Amino acid sequence: MNEFYQLLWDNLNNGDVVYVTGNGTAYTFNGWSNDGSLKYNINNSVKYIPSATIIGCKDASNLGIFNTNWFANHFPMEYDTRPCNYGVIDFLIQNYPIE
Repeated sequence: MNEFYQLLWDNLNNGDVVYVTGNGTAYTFNGWSNDGSLKYNINNSVKYIPSATIIGCKDASNLGIFNTNWFANHFPMEYDTRPCNYGVIDFLIQNYPIE
């Protein structure tokens, strides 16, 4: 298991904030799906981020190339259908550093 993914797996608890929008809407962690996707809530909706997306984004961050354009190019379907995933992943990378 990837070190960053393991860090999230070990430290996220249901209800933890995983992103806050510019207008103050908090997205909260809602567990892990059976396939290892991270689940989070936006208001009354549940969204998912696949583990491969989390790991790929963290690897790009380690290389200093993680940004919106990179995300759109490497995960175009997610970028088009779940653009909020970028904000959640960026928040997690910034707030769960590997020491």
